[in-house]
Amino acid sequence: NNIELKHLKVNQATGIVLGLREALDSEKGDDLAVKLDSLYDYIQRQLWKANVNNSPEIVDECVTLVVEVSSAWREISSSTH
Repeated sequence: NNIELKHLKVNQATGIVLGLREALDSEKGDDLAVKLDSLYDYIQRQLWKANVNNSPEIVDECVTLVVEVSSAWREISSSTH
């Protein structure tokens, strides 16, 4: 019910996803970078939609997607060490 805090948190999450997009290297990442960019774009649009529509369900979807990507990166990292 705290609209100001909701906007702040959604904006922070959007900023994090934007940072992830900016960190992508399409030259080195090829198809993976393109797919991740598409996913991050989708998450950004969904966060905007969640903010406008006051939809915690959409936020939950975004969290699930980010957790899945994070888990995949952790798994890749641990398998390369």
